[in-house]
Amino acid sequence: EWNNNKLSLMINDCINIENNINDINKINENIKKCYSNEKKEIKCSISEYEFNNFLVNIKKFCNISCNILFKWKSGPNYTLSNNDLIATKIKGGSGYNCNILGDIILPKNKINKWKIKLKKYTYRNSAWTILIGVGPSNLNQNEINLYDKTWTLLCGSLNISINSGNQTQYKENNGKLKKGDIIEVIMNTINGELSFSINGENYGVACKISLDINLSPFALIYHEGESIELLNG
Repeated sequence: EWNNNKLSLMINDCINIENNINDINKINENIKKCYSNEKKEIKCSISEYEFNNFLVNIKKFCNISCNILFKWKSGPNYTLSNNDLIATKIKGGSGYNCNILGDIILPKNKINKWKIKLKKYTYRNSAWTILIGVGPSNLNQNEINLYDKTWTLLCGSLNISINSGNQTQYKENNGKLKKGDIIEVIMNTINGELSFSINGENYGVACKISLDINLSPFALIYHEGESIELLNG
């Protein structure tokens, strides 16, 4: 599955990490050389440029993984509250007609993370209850059956819906999810891997997504009266 672009990205990341490690080692060596045991003074020969360059590289490395901040867009068949962080399906009955999209395009070359709380949720013997994941940023929220154009975790079964309406097994459910549970979505736009963490337990890679399209956070609520809360913080 590897192509030249993905291989180049991986090589560049490895080089950046190695350079950061080398920078740290050089600075440590200079500090050791400049430290006077008798006077307990630091006589450091590290240049300002060298130190600032080191800080810039560390900042770049740390920014690979980030908790993104966003709100839900308004859309049909649901209301928004708590500064657009809570979405509740209020009409339309039960069906695939409550498509909730984040107001952000996920940054490229990042490990994007966000958490969603099942605010009002009842387990039913059905996979299609609340769906959480990602979708193309240009989705039309007025369409129905958008589960076949997105990549989502099915809260009823803990299976994965992969952009075609087809399900693949992810984890055993056994009624595990309940009201108040927190699902963390982890979308890696470096290698295209989508993962999920539930109540702090990482469930691993669910599927891979092409990085040729712009992605946004996505959720779908099937049953009227149920809601999700975006946790920014």
